[in-house]
Amino acid sequence: MIEDEKINNFKKDGYIHIKNFFNEQEISTFLKGIDKKNSFIENENIDRTVDIEELWDFICNKRMLELIKLLIGNKIYYLHDATYLSGSTNTNNTSTWHRDNPCRRTGIGPDWNIKEKYNVVSTIVYLTDSDSILNIIKKSHFKNYKFTISNILRTIDMRLRNFKKLILLKKAITKLIGKNIKYKSGDIVVFYANLYHQGSVINDSKNSYRKAIISRYGGVGIHTKTYLNYQMNYRKGSEKYEISKKKDFFVKKLMDNDIYISPQTDKEKIDGIFVPSNQDSDSVYIKNKT
Repeated sequence: MIEDEKINNFKKDGYIHIKNFFNEQEISTFLKGIDKKNSFIENENIDRTVDIEELWDFICNKRMLELIKLLIGNKIYYLHDATYLSGSTNTNNTSTWHRDNPCRRTGIGPDWNIKEKYNVVSTIVYLTDSDSILNIIKKSHFKNYKFTISNILRTIDMRLRNFKKLILLKKAITKLIGKNIKYKSGDIVVFYANLYHQGSVINDSKNSYRKAIISRYGGVGIHTKTYLNYQMNYRKGSEKYEISKKKDFFVKKLMDNDIYISPQTDKEKIDGIFVPSNQDSDSVYIKNKT
C-alpha cells in the first residue's frame, strides 16, 4: 500500500499524510453521521456517538486498518475513542500545540517507557475542503525532544498565547518549528498520539469550517493499556457506552474486524497524566490530581 520509505519517515517524523485516501462515496457516507450526532444532541441532549453506524464504517474501514497495521504492527485495537469534529478552527492565534496521549509532558509517565516502542496513533480524515491546516512538530514524539531548541520555542509560544501584540512573534515561531499540512476532503493523516500538533487556519478566510473524524488505535503492550485506562476512566469513554442503545452491535462489528479490546478496565493511577479542562477539546488541559 505504501513504500517502506514512507513508513520509515512516519516513524522518524511521527506522521503520515495520504491524499485522496477515501473516495467521494465513502466521504458522503461518513458525513451522514454528523447529522445523526446533531440530532441526538438536539433531541436527547446527549452525544450518542457509539450509536452512529456511519462512524462504525470509518472505524472498521479495512484499507485504513491495513494502513495502521503497516505503521505500528499487525495486531491493532480500536481504543474506544472516536468523534466527529465539526466547526470553525481557531482564528485568533491563541491555539497552542498539544498531544493526545495521557502523559503529555515529555519523559514523564508510562507513555515514555523506553522498554516498549510507542504504538498508539490518532487517525484523522477530512470530510470537507477547508482553509484550515493541521500543524505538527516533527520528531516531537521522541523523549529527547525535551532538550531541543524547538521545545524551548514551543514553550515560549504557549506563554504568548494571550498577548495579542506579540502575534507576529508567535507566527514566526509557528513557521520556524511547525509543519503545515494543508488538507482536502478525503485526505487522511495518521500520527503518533504523543506528537505535538494543533489545528488552525492559514489566514482569516471565512472558509475555515472543518468537518472531520478522529479516532485512536493501539498495538500490543503497555501504551494501549495506558490509553484505554485514560479514555475509559479519566475521560468520557465509559459514559458513551452507558448511554448507548447499539453497543452490542458495535462490539460485534469490532470483533468481526479483529480490532476489539474490552473497554472495561480498572481505573489505575497514571503518573504524569493530564486531562483537558474542556472534555470536548484536547488543546487546553489541567493536571489531574487523582
